[in-house]
Amino acid sequence: HRDLHSFPTRRSSDLENNVRKWICRLSMTGSQNILAIPDENKKELKYPIQTIDEVRNYSEQIIEVALRYLHPAPKCKEILYTRWANYEMPDPYKPCLVRGPRTDLREIDA
Repeated sequence: HRDLHSFPTRRSSDLENNVRKWICRLSMTGSQNILAIPDENKKELKYPIQTIDEVRNYSEQIIEVALRYLHPAPKCKEILYTRWANYEMPDPYKPCLVRGPRTDLREIDA
C-alpha cells in the first residue's frame, strides 16, 4: 500500500502537446445506455443503445470522426477586398498602426 503512494504518476498537464480529441463517449447507467459521437462542430450526437455490441452499428460515424482528426480540413484564409487589390489576411491578424502601405499582406488574384 505504501508503494502505491510513493510511485511517481504523471498528470495530463505534465505532458507536452497535450491535445485531447474524443472520438466517442459511452455512458452506461442502470436505466439507459448512450453512445455520443461528435459532429463537425464537436457537438454531441447522442444515440441510445441497449447493449455494448450495438456500438458496431455506428462504426462508420466513429471512423469518420477519427478521419476528421487525422486529416483536418484546411482553414480558409480570410481575404481583404479593396478597390486596388485583394489580399490574403495574415494568421493571426494584427492591426498595423504604422503609416504607409502594409508589407505583411500577400496580394492574390481573385
